[in-house]
Amino acid sequence: MTAQTVIFYAFAAILVFAALRVITSRNPVHSALWLVLSFSAQPACGCCCRRSSWPSRWCWSTSAR
Repeated sequence: MTAQTVIFYAFAAILVFAALRVITSRNPVHSALWLVLSFSAQPACGCCCRRSSWPSRWCWSTSAR
């Protein structure tokens, strides 16, 4: 398992946990904070599995084809 795969699974786990907390949290402020965390983790997951060369300075896997 490569480091890129480990990072992808870590951000995916954070994303799923934060999305569940958005739904199950009783406090609306806490729900909004979990939503911000889930919105922040989503681009990180996309950068880990991206195969194109467009966002070359933001993503790790742009050279791997």
